[in-house]
Amino acid sequence: MLSNSDAQSLIEEIDARQDEVLAQIDALNTRIEQLLEEVRPTPPASEPADAGAASSEPAAASAGATLAVSPDDQVDPTSRSPQAA
Repeated sequence: MLSNSDAQSLIEEIDARQDEVLAQIDALNTRIEQLLEEVRPTPPASEPADAGAASSEPAAASAGATLAVSPDDQVDPTSRSPQAA
């Protein structure tokens, strides 16, 4: 059985280790946020930065979609879909 001084010492050691781990988690979180900022596309100036956060479902649904366009297709520059000639 642990004495009071041993128990107190163990608690202090665990508390110090917990503080170290929390500091490491904070550092990792900061680094992850920095990396995400590097790889995220910058939203246009007219669009709020959190506009995509409210509804990410359409983006996720079309993330794997591909568009086949032949050289003969006419593409409307304001649209993402090819127009038939």
